[in-house]
Amino acid sequence: MNEEKSLRRQVIDLAWPAVLQGLLSVIILFTDRLILGAHSGAALASMQVSGPITWSLFSLFGAFSVGVLAVIGRAIGASQEEKASAAYGTAICIALFLGVAVGLLGFFSREAISSFLIGERAS
Repeated sequence: MNEEKSLRRQVIDLAWPAVLQGLLSVIILFTDRLILGAHSGAALASMQVSGPITWSLFSLFGAFSVGVLAVIGRAIGASQEEKASAAYGTAICIALFLGVAVGLLGFFSREAISSFLIGERAS
């Protein structure tokens, strides 16, 4: 019984960050809807148009974080703290680079993306 409780505790300890991340994503989405809904129906409708891109990016970066977590977890489990630290540093650098790249790409191509999403043809 004690071993089962210990295993349950380990699962909870490992799972709570992922659960928290999921809850924060939902809170962000809900907050966005509240803010945009206060402006206009068209602003709120824009979330439906941009939703597929947003969730695709969330999924892509979420998968990246799962992979990073697996690499760091294996390194810590094997008592290779230097490898875990190196993986963490590398992941932060990649995340910063990809975040800035996706942000700049989105910023500079926002008109083309908007036109594509609402079905307008490029002129």
